[in-house]
Amino acid sequence: GAVVMNLDAIEGIDRVICDNNNVAVASASPCTSGFARTEGSGASGVTDVNRAFEYAGAVSTFYDQIGGIDLTDTLGITISGVKKLASTVRFCYTGKTCPYANAFWNGQQMYYGDTYASADDVVGHEMTHGIVDHSSELFYWGQSGAINESMADIMGEIVDHRYATAGDSANDWRLGEDLPIGAIRDLQDPTLHGQPDKMTSASYTANLSYSDNAGVHTNSGVGNKTAYLISQGGTFNGQTVTCIDGADAGLTKTATLYLDAIESLTSGSDYADLAAVLDQSCQDLVGTHGFTQANCTNVHAAAQVAA
Repeated sequence: GAVVMNLDAIEGIDRVICDNNNVAVASASPCTSGFARTEGSGASGVTDVNRAFEYAGAVSTFYDQIGGIDLTDTLGITISGVKKLASTVRFCYTGKTCPYANAFWNGQQMYYGDTYASADDVVGHEMTHGIVDHSSELFYWGQSGAINESMADIMGEIVDHRYATAGDSANDWRLGEDLPIGAIRDLQDPTLHGQPDKMTSASYTANLSYSDNAGVHTNSGVGNKTAYLISQGGTFNGQTVTCIDGADAGLTKTATLYLDAIESLTSGSDYADLAAVLDQSCQDLVGTHGFTQANCTNVHAAAQVAA
């Protein structure tokens, strides 16, 4: 009659937000004090603070729902002996144009330039870099770096589809459409932003210079197109794919598949490895989460379009 195992599977989110107020700093210091918002403080008068807080919650709920991952525990920094899911908004570097028009994960927490926490898919993107950092550690160079960026785009966009905000549409696959500069990528048609949708595209860069770590933000379009076809289906590059998500607006199967792939890739994986891992991840999921062999046939077909 003894309890064999007792697990606390309840998501324990604990967010802290710092506001740099567009004051230029030499380096990205962790958000460990002087908080603009915490779990018990109530809303801030600064929109960026509230958006970073709200969307960090949405992303945390997403990862808990699809993988039982507690983001505070996984990505949190330790403050006074307690893990906190930390973000800094209105961040700005010394010597850079301020306000800073970007966002990034630095291995410890999320940083957002002015208004860059206003897009839930961007917040999901940066936090997914943290998930990659704590699992496959995809090396940020060449194809492995492009896959790293693609995974962040894919999961960020799924968050966007699952978490309703003003102006959202089930047919909108743009990333960053809520940013003041507008969308920066499109999973449905990467070519709209100068990205390749397959490796034989003229837009695919084989430039091995240090520019953009050999095209990580360009060649990610290949992986993004693959994910779109897996989720939504279509005919492209000689392959016809039937969507695996069907009428599920939450894109649960695609989210589950890609989380498994993120956790199964290795640091040096290239696009051929990604195709193999997507195949294997789907096979491993058959019989769970509604996955079928027919789904895996279509995942395999979609993975071939990159060639």
